[in-house]
Amino acid sequence: MRRRQLNSAVHRRRNALLLLDDGWTAERVAEALFIEAETVREHRRLHAAEGRAGIGRLACAGHAPVLTAEQGTMLRRSRRRGST
Repeated sequence: MRRRQLNSAVHRRRNALLLLDDGWTAERVAEALFIEAETVREHRRLHAAEGRAGIGRLACAGHAPVLTAEQGTMLRRSRRRGST
């Protein structure tokens, strides 16, 4: 049976929440995980507001594609053929 892999960002968020639950301050968690204290506080707020689902998705939606759909299709076809 295969286990579902979690995104590393989700792991960091869960680690932060576990340490907060153990009584660590946001500053101490941030130092241990090499992130900003405000990020730790945001993880806590997100979890309080939305629970596991909130920390399970990434807040960054990414950028709009630079290529058109047709250009993307042509690029994928070209790459499959081994062309550059």
